[in-house]
Amino acid sequence: MEDTQAGNGKSATSLGDLLRTAREAKALTQEDLAARLGVTRPAVSQWESGQKPGGPARRLLAQELGLELEVIDALCASSEVA
Repeated sequence: MEDTQAGNGKSATSLGDLLRTAREAKALTQEDLAARLGVTRPAVSQWESGQKPGGPARRLLAQELGLELEVIDALCASSEVA
């Protein structure tokens, strides 16, 4: 399986952790990321707290944060099973 590191040497254990780590590695606030994605800051906060983003948001998150879409999708799927 692919490594889910976001570039700072820490392994993300959940989608929320991965998104937060990747956002912080790019020195973005939740508000900054929300503006880039065209969503609200509370939406970003919810994703980082465990709520799964929808398909279009997943693609945008992958692009903005430099993550693999397959990793995001896999973490979303694994959280559905848990």
